[in-house]
Amino acid sequence: IRDRACSDRGAGTTALTAVARRNALDASVSDAVASTGDTDAIVTLLQNETANIEETTFDRIAELATGQEQLHAPMVGRDDLPSETIRKVAGFVSDTLLEQLTSRNDLDDSLRDEIRSKIEERLSDATGSQNAIELNNAQSIAEAHEEFSKGRVPAHRIMRHLNGGDSSFVVAVIALISGSRNESLANAIQ
Repeated sequence: IRDRACSDRGAGTTALTAVARRNALDASVSDAVASTGDTDAIVTLLQNETANIEETTFDRIAELATGQEQLHAPMVGRDDLPSETIRKVAGFVSDTLLEQLTSRNDLDDSLRDEIRSKIEERLSDATGSQNAIELNNAQSIAEAHEEFSKGRVPAHRIMRHLNGGDSSFVVAVIALISGSRNESLANAIQ
C-alpha cells in the first residue's frame, strides 16, 4: 500500500481510500493505511465503523492529526477511541469537539473531568489573552507609520501582523487610514 501511494499520488490516494472503505478491515491493513499519512484515506478509515484500528494506530493518527484539522472530527467520532488517545486528542481539537468528547457514555468519570478541565482552562486562557492585548507597542506603531508613508500598506503585511498577534501595528494602520489618533482608537478598542 505504501509503495503504491508514494509512486502515484493521485491513483494512490484513490486506491488507499477504496481500501480504507472496505468492510471489516483488518487491523494490520488499517495500520498500513494510517502509515501512509494520506489524509483522505485516513479520514475514510476513521469513518469506516467496521475497520479494526488498534491503539498504536490511533496514536499514529493522533500524531498526524495535530497538524491536520480534517482528521479531528473523524477521530472524535470513533466509538472505539482508546482513553489515552482521547487524552492526546483533547489537547488540540476544537472546543466543540471537546464538548462532543465529554458527552460520550463510555468515558470514565476521571477522563470526563480531565476533558472538562481542559475546556475550562481554554476558556480561562481566552479570557486572559483578550485582556492582555498590547495596542501601544512603539516599534510596531513606528513600522506602521513607515509603511503608510510609502503611500499604502500592503494587505499581506497587515495580515502577517494580525496573525502574529501584533495588534499595535493593525490599530496604527487603521488610525492612519481613518485619520484618527492612535491613542483614541486604542482606548476605544480596550
